[in-house]
Amino acid sequence: MMAQLEWLHSFTATAEFDSFTRAARQLNLAQAAISPHIRALEAQCGHLLIRWPQLVEVTHAGRALHNY
Repeated sequence: MMAQLEWLHSFTATAEFDSFTRAARQLNLAQAAISPHIRALEAQCGHLLIRWPQLVEVTHAGRALHNY
């Protein structure tokens, strides 16, 4: 299955805001909708984000995808 555009939008917003919550707010989605998008994208592309209690950090692979 190819990555869906919605997953990429969720990842891009999460990477830019360093937060699932702020990304969800920006995209007018519930935070619970962002997480499955990221998990599905990571299932295809590998580990993209490091999850911390209050923020996320983009991995090297995540930066490569974000810059693409």
